[in-house]
Amino acid sequence: MNRWLWAALLGGLMGLPAEAGLVVLDFEDLEYGEVLSGTTYGDISWEFGSGGYLGRIGYWMTPSSPNGNYPASGQRNLINCYGDTQLGLAFAHLANIEGAYFSGQGHPTAWTPAVRVHAYRNGAEVGTTPWLEGISAEPQWLAIGFDSVDRLVVEAVPVVSGGGWYGLDDLTFFAHAPEPGTLVLLLGGVGLVARRMRHRRGS
Repeated sequence: MNRWLWAALLGGLMGLPAEAGLVVLDFEDLEYGEVLSGTTYGDISWEFGSGGYLGRIGYWMTPSSPNGNYPASGQRNLINCYGDTQLGLAFAHLANIEGAYFSGQGHPTAWTPAVRVHAYRNGAEVGTTPWLEGISAEPQWLAIGFDSVDRLVVEAVPVVSGGGWYGLDDLTFFAHAPEPGTLVLLLGGVGLVARRMRHRRGS
């Protein structure tokens, strides 16, 4: 195989989603009061919610101050503004989700008593975690444990006028390697080009 073909193969592989290893989002590089919904951060598209306190549409954001904030690590985490009970996030590539820490947020009377996570692939729900109960000032690890998913939705139990508040921290996942079918297509295309070049030289 000549240099051009090796360059094509290498370039194609570099253009594929690569194995990124373990990713832990601790949100420490964000400012207090920064809104993530409607943006892409950590190769994740952060969504708006479906409704929380008094039916207001919630969103992902960092707390406006350290008060009433209980991150698992560092000084910042994410919260569900307006106590939205259905907040989603979509991954740029398929991912294996390890888990995340959850804690209370704001005044204890507004803390959701429990959260769970729904996992999706290509728009279809593929699984749901058990409820993580006893949300408190002490962050608790929720082992999500779903592989090859592209979206998560965090569901919270409402406690105050349709809202239930929590904090999320240290979202942990593995990014996916290229799909085997994608590699087969790429290698097959390079092989086809190689055969054509040999045919031309033979002519």
